Amino acid sequence: MFVISPTINIKRATSNDWLLFKNLRLKAFKQEPKAFPSSFEEFSNYKDSYWIDMLNTSDNIVLIAYDGITPIGLIRAALKDEDVLPNTALIGSLYVIDQFRGTGIGKKLLIELINIVSQQENIKFLRLWVTETQLIAIDLYKSLGFTLIDKVLSVDSSDSTPINELIFEKPL
Repeated sequence: MFVISPTINIKRATSNDWLLFKNLRLKAFKQEPKAFPSSFEEFSNYKDSYWIDMLNTSDNIVLIAYDGITPIGLIRAALKDEDVLPNTALIGSLYVIDQFRGTGIGKKLLIELINIVSQQENIKFLRLWVTETQLIAIDLYKSLGFTLIDKVLSVDSSDSTPINELIFEKPL
């Protein structure tokens, strides 16, 4: 467990946390539709087995930040993903609820994830995709050593407008 303050801590999610993970991810999609290439509608239709399987595999690392017992943020990395090279982990989500943004929790989640993934012998790089409108997130990634490696034109899931997704990578 990674302690931020007396009331805020970060812990790795287990299979028992699947409903909490599901609810946080859906909240992220609903509150920040322009931040993710997928939509709330798409993920809300996934069966519970999808969420359980995400936490039952050693190929995923999910960290949840808590204020006391209240979940306030999450981050996930896939150690194996079809969109990246075999020696590269993909950060699939970083989300902090509104009232805790700007407090450093997102940075703490990301640092803890980097530390955990760095311990994986076969992983040499961390990669993530971020929409170009997420300026605060982009600054965070750059401050922790991620560099822009590519840009892909995509479609915004919330309104179908074209948007650039930026691909960042960090050597471990």
